[in-house]
Amino acid sequence: MRKEMRREMERAISWRFSKWKRLDEDALIEVWDLETGGELLVGVRLSDRTMRHRTYKEAQIEASLRPTLARAMVRLAEPADGDVFLDPMCGAGTILIERGEYGRYGQLLGGDIRAQAVAATRTNIGPRYKPIEVREWDAGSLPLNDGSVDRVVCNLPFGKKIGDPWEMRSLYERFVPEVDRVLKSGGAAVLLTSERKVLELALREAKMLYLERLVPVEVLGQRAFFFKLKKAT
Repeated sequence: MRKEMRREMERAISWRFSKWKRLDEDALIEVWDLETGGELLVGVRLSDRTMRHRTYKEAQIEASLRPTLARAMVRLAEPADGDVFLDPMCGAGTILIERGEYGRYGQLLGGDIRAQAVAATRTNIGPRYKPIEVREWDAGSLPLNDGSVDRVVCNLPFGKKIGDPWEMRSLYERFVPEVDRVLKSGGAAVLLTSERKVLELALREAKMLYLERLVPVEVLGQRAFFFKLKKAT
């Protein structure tokens, strides 16, 4: 479907602007299309490449989140001065860095089960954003106290590169109760995944978390969702 849409877009643009040529990289104008709810939205990118490729990304991890999406997740979490902010599957550290750039905070906490990811996060963060702690851990068994975190923002594993969606079910079912446990009452979490049904099933195991908002997004052409969760007081 997306390939057909792209071909039709190219045909329409070439008919209207006959001197324009299609480029895969470094084009002066980027035209984007999004099909949603039976409607086709067409737009032109207004931002430059610095909005999606930050200079701090020295170390890369496969399936790393784009900074623009990370910043959107941080904003959706509505962080405040003095917050303890956690990304329990931090990858290359993009979400942690965007939180650091967003404004004042109490402490940044991050970790990943992969030593390579922890090393990449530390490289990308460098000496900035104190106080911060980045550790190697299992997000399904976090070494954090109950009710010790104000905000959790996390890009969950999903997509074809990760594997069968239902293979993620075990991870999600272990992870969600941990978010429930470490969040303070009234705290918030923003989770990104394309596996909506899998996460919704996992949320049934959470005693105090409830879904406040569901935001559809596109991640590299794939439909995904921001789940904004709140912990009941």
